[in-house]
Amino acid sequence: MERKKIKKVRIEELHDLTRAFCRDHSTKEISSYVDRLIEILVGSEKYDVGKGKIDILASAVVCVVARLNLLFDEKSDNHISINDICDYFGTKKRTIELKSKEIESVCKIMLGHEGLCREEISDAFTFIEFENGMIITKAMAKEQGII
Repeated sequence: MERKKIKKVRIEELHDLTRAFCRDHSTKEISSYVDRLIEILVGSEKYDVGKGKIDILASAVVCVVARLNLLFDEKSDNHISINDICDYFGTKKRTIELKSKEIESVCKIMLGHEGLCREEISDAFTFIEFENGMIITKAMAKEQGII
């Protein structure tokens, strides 16, 4: 099979694995963020989704989205632990932590990354600077009717 077809099959497998996890443990909203992160990875020139173990990649992608959506917080409505993710995919916590950090670094992902987390989270971590130098969060600007 040519390289392009192999990559396409691998991407489909990655989507299937992550969607199955989200169906069993999460919400449809989180699933859409996972799909979006996979699109970002596929479009990245610095990351090859065709390499490595697919279960590790799937686990790391879910882990990144869970962290961005504060799902590791026990007070979260959809709380999940990294151990739950690793157990589901049969992966090791340290490996997934490293792979998650690699994905975040390559894709320049930070807390509040628009398109990968809920709007209220993104707004809380996005800052707006005014001409006078004052800086506030996007959430505060919305509350004040500025935007």
